[in-house]
Amino acid sequence: MLLTSEISGHLCNVCVWDGNSGTALVSYKGGTSAPRTLTFLGQGHLMSAVNNKPLLHIWELQRKVNIYTGTKDINIFFKNQKQNQKN
Repeated sequence: MLLTSEISGHLCNVCVWDGNSGTALVSYKGGTSAPRTLTFLGQGHLMSAVNNKPLLHIWELQRKVNIYTGTKDINIFFKNQKQNQKN
């Protein structure tokens, strides 16, 4: 599995590829990501940073949706996510 980000935003923001076949498996849309900013948060989220703004993108891996774009304290965001899951 390979991850790529695209700073222009023309195709997708982040793409997951099969390294053996070269086939795109999953793409995550919404905004752009700066080079070398992709990281996994635990086992369920993917995060990247915007190149020219103090913004983060967070996608939920299973649902393939952007669940956060912003500048708020990320700890507050995850605390709210956990509270919503309990309710």
